[in-house]
Amino acid sequence: MMGLVLHRGLTVDYNLDVAIDTGHDRSHHEFPASTIRSSRPHRMARPFFRRLRMALTLCLFAGLILASGAGCHEAEISTYTVPKPAQVYADNHEEGPDGMLAAMIARKTQKQAWFFKIAGLKGPVTVQQAAFREFLTSVRFDEKTGNPEWTLPTGWQQPGGVSSSGMRYATLTVGTEPDSLELTVIRLPLPESDFDAYLLQNVNRWRKQLRLADLSAADLKTETEMIAAGDEQAIAVKNMVGHLKSSGPMMSGPFAGGGSRMPPGSAPPRGGAAAGGGAAGLPRLSYSKPEGWSPGELEISRMGITIVRQAAFDFRGGDESGEVTVTAMPVGPRFLLNNVNRWRRQVALEAVDSDNLEDLFEPIALATIKGRYLELVGPRNTILGTIVESGGMTWFFKLSAPNRLAGRSREDFKAFINSSRFGPEPDGDSDSAGGPDGR
Repeated sequence: MMGLVLHRGLTVDYNLDVAIDTGHDRSHHEFPASTIRSSRPHRMARPFFRRLRMALTLCLFAGLILASGAGCHEAEISTYTVPKPAQVYADNHEEGPDGMLAAMIARKTQKQAWFFKIAGLKGPVTVQQAAFREFLTSVRFDEKTGNPEWTLPTGWQQPGGVSSSGMRYATLTVGTEPDSLELTVIRLPLPESDFDAYLLQNVNRWRKQLRLADLSAADLKTETEMIAAGDEQAIAVKNMVGHLKSSGPMMSGPFAGGGSRMPPGSAPPRGGAAAGGGAAGLPRLSYSKPEGWSPGELEISRMGITIVRQAAFDFRGGDESGEVTVTAMPVGPRFLLNNVNRWRRQVALEAVDSDNLEDLFEPIALATIKGRYLELVGPRNTILGTIVESGGMTWFFKLSAPNRLAGRSREDFKAFINSSRFGPEPDGDSDSAGGPDGR
């Protein structure tokens, strides 16, 4: 007999009729008085057994499926070829339109590092690779001054002289229009220890300017080469091509900071050309100064950089003040866009691309010379600017002031631009900056 205990010791026997034991023998079996016999399951047991049968059926079905699957399929091993990350990047990214040639000469005995860099459109930069190497091999350092000297390759010019102070020592013009470029010569202190870390930091600084990924210390050996420069060794970086940031190369411009006040007509120190090109070899700038403009800072310093201006003025209106500056740099294919975007950032405006650049300008005359005039009005401050090319240089005239003061000063600034002349002799009744020979 198969029975199931339900509760309180009651047992159900599904093969027998129900009978209660009263002491009389009514079958061939004897049952305890507490036993209930039934030919059907007790009503409390029916749901339980339905669930039990269903569970057993499902388990059996699942077991059959698993057994069938195990017997029909064998385990497969798949292999995949995964390209290296550098190859994946190369296959999915186009090479940038810009290039850079850069090298460093570390003079450990002098505790100085000299940096040489050309940056611009990839095509013109590539053309100058051989000339850049030729230039580096010609570099020699004067035993007394410790300053570098070099031989200019064919087609290169040095219009601005050299700087005896400041971070930028010289600016060279490389090549001819329309593909001319700028080579900068920068000097910085050389740390006494951990030269490899210093080199890596500067190489990655250059790469960031092209939006390239940083190198590791292990990459330096394969990504740089040594070029003999007299008794020194120039460390040149190989194959830097990418997308130059809009700020471009370091340029002259209005930096706040302490500097010496020199009135217009006073000469900057000989050889004082820093970031903006020097007075030596520049045309003489003459102009008529508006009433109320006072002499500004012709030479300023900021973060170790010396900036020489060809003219500078301060002016006021009530509680507000503004500044007018004139600086000059060698002509370059990217200077116009770079300088305009630098000005736009100074008044909290977004940068523009080359397609929209000309829409910002209106013509303005400096005698027979045509210039480009623009107004950049930001949330609080305004820049009025004029950009002129003359004598192989790009001249930047800039007024910077709070919006209301700039608006009231617009006509004075335009009159100042219209009165400006480039030539060997100033007008009889005009002011001037510098002399014919830059003194």
